[in-house]
Amino acid sequence: MNPNGNLLFVCATPLESTALGLDGSLKAGFYPQLLGDGKSLLITGVGLTATAYHLGRILAMNSFERALNVGVAGAIDSSIPLGSVVEVVYDEFADVGAEDNDLFITLFEMSLLEVNEPPFVNGMLVPMGGWKCEGNLQKVGGASVNTVHGNAENIARFINRSSAQVGSMEGAAFFYACAMAGVTSMQIRAISNYVEPRNRENWKLSEAIESLSIYLKHYFL
Repeated sequence: MNPNGNLLFVCATPLESTALGLDGSLKAGFYPQLLGDGKSLLITGVGLTATAYHLGRILAMNSFERALNVGVAGAIDSSIPLGSVVEVVYDEFADVGAEDNDLFITLFEMSLLEVNEPPFVNGMLVPMGGWKCEGNLQKVGGASVNTVHGNAENIARFINRSSAQVGSMEGAAFFYACAMAGVTSMQIRAISNYVEPRNRENWKLSEAIESLSIYLKHYFL
């Protein structure tokens, strides 16, 4: 029996899907059995809302044993090398809350959610099902945002209030949808850039995609 059968790969963009050996020409959508041997692909589109809607819909209409979120991420922790591949072992909706002058107040701090109200675990979203990651990847915390940080002052404030080491625009929604559907999940990302004042010249996007592709081909494809 193929251990990676009945598996749904989830990525945000056609570019990220190239890490699965595709040519990047696909549009956002669901591609059942595209990768053969029980492996399907969902390209959600960018952002938390698109990911939550499309993934929730696909999981409600289909039966998958596991879902794997793959893509790139920015490193908040500058000790993580660009181009490296990491496993995100918890994630959060990092900018859902309220501002009180210079303070950021989470939904938990406002008593709008309990920290262990399903599917949250101590205020975080975590992978379902105890799926063991292969390849001895560094395990990191993630933060999912609606706006990518590119202002030094805002970045400093964010670092002071979050334990996240990497950031994306989809990971928390992926964990949320999988947990609510009871689907075993994992999030694997390659580091394309550091979270710093925006400078695309410093990004290593192609290198990150290539590193992710090598990892996925070895363990999943």
